[in-house]
Amino acid sequence: MLMINLTRFIVMLAMIKLLTACATNRDNKQQYALDYNHEIAQQMTDIYAAGTSKEMLFIKIPSANNIISEKIMLAVIASGESTPSIEQLSALLQKETHMQIGVVGKSQATNIMTIKQALKKLAQKPANGVLYLVGNAKTKEELSLANQHKDIVVVVVDTKP
Repeated sequence: MLMINLTRFIVMLAMIKLLTACATNRDNKQQYALDYNHEIAQQMTDIYAAGTSKEMLFIKIPSANNIISEKIMLAVIASGESTPSIEQLSALLQKETHMQIGVVGKSQATNIMTIKQALKKLAQKPANGVLYLVGNAKTKEELSLANQHKDIVVVVVDTKP
């Protein structure tokens, strides 16, 4: 009888721990979503403030959920593989209409790599537009070296004083 009660107690304790872990995990995911949406909204606000037109299109670059996946994704993109974001950005820059495009996303490295590959893809094609990205002086230098297209302007918005 004591053995059955002890077993029930252990099972109940394990269930309580599991439920607590699930509830904590859900709360963390909700907080992550709030932080993520705030970060994207802040990037959009900073870019829009730096823009010269009242009309601006934003493209949100998806990012990996962890550092290992992000490094793999960056390596694949750097090897020349295209992504839907690269294709979409390239198509927007090839339109006859001069567009202002804000590039936002959680991962700065993924955003930069996506822009670099889109610029590389458009190097010998007619394209025009202005790309905006939140970054720093290093980002600006890196993208200016990658941009060989005279009709595409890359503006890096530095929000740090």
